[in-house]
Amino acid sequence: MTSGYIYVDVRDAGEHKRYGVNHGIARYAREIIPRLTIPWVPLEGPFRRATPLDAINPRRIALGRSEVLYNPGFNAGAGRCAQLLTLHDLTHLRAPTSRLPWITRAFYEGVVKPAARHTRHVLTNSETSADDVREWFGDDRVTVHNTGIGCSREFTVDGPKAAFDRQYFLYVGNFKAHKNAPPLFEAMATFDDHLLVAVVAPADVPVARALAQQFGVADRLVVKTSVSDAELAALYRGSEALVFPSLWEGVGLPVIEALRTGTKVVYSRRASAVAEVCEGGQFAVDDVDDAAQFVSRMSAAIDSPFSTPPRLERFDWDRVAGRIEAVIRDVQENCGTPVRS
Repeated sequence: MTSGYIYVDVRDAGEHKRYGVNHGIARYAREIIPRLTIPWVPLEGPFRRATPLDAINPRRIALGRSEVLYNPGFNAGAGRCAQLLTLHDLTHLRAPTSRLPWITRAFYEGVVKPAARHTRHVLTNSETSADDVREWFGDDRVTVHNTGIGCSREFTVDGPKAAFDRQYFLYVGNFKAHKNAPPLFEAMATFDDHLLVAVVAPADVPVARALAQQFGVADRLVVKTSVSDAELAALYRGSEALVFPSLWEGVGLPVIEALRTGTKVVYSRRASAVAEVCEGGQFAVDDVDDAAQFVSRMSAAIDSPFSTPPRLERFDWDRVAGRIEAVIRDVQENCGTPVRS
């Protein structure tokens, strides 16, 4: 069979400019897509990705059976082409943010899963996520590829350090329930000589301020939005530690960035993907609801030297893009031979 074109869904990469989002899938897409060396055609609009209408995107539907659509996210929909999806984690199933969670479950079961079964391949970026995705599929005819994740070259030990009028802890992320931010804000009440610097998307600024007000640390909160990699690296280097209290993650890119800059990390042991990155080191909290444990581990971070985890060099975007290209080529060579029930 003659292979068709390779298309790339580029909408996630545009989230940075349109909505001020520089993390998660948007960040991943902006790193991977420019590194693809195989010839490809962009697939854009007309709908915003991950919306109900996108499931019937006419541009996806128009693609032929011999064509491949690579997606750096989970945006699936009706179509004959091979859709190579990236399931970074299953957070949308564990803790759906929709007011109608059954719609989320229906989308994953009725759209995402059949699209991946048709293609026979799906991508993810940690062994923790790969295990979760394999269990969810329950189908060994679908190969789950852990292609890893990278880290920008800006995140190095050498470089400027951010400075404020006092020492600070750093938080990088959003405020979805699984991010478990409240115990950190509660713990900050103990560190009255420290600031909390929160790097968030513009839409999350009111949430950060509300949490700070709730726990009496509003006068010690500094909020940063839309920072560059160079600015974020300086914030890591200048901090006492990155505090990353998530209950679970697909990987936890801020943790990798922090470690690459020589920054200590306080994290929840329950987040096995983060523990996978830290490889038994850093400052793990056992009880994710106990602010006192965060205080203890944050204090330990202040008083301890930085310990470099082994194998940090594996977090390389060029290597990740190369692994993804290999899977795309494999899918392209086998288009038209979907899994049969």
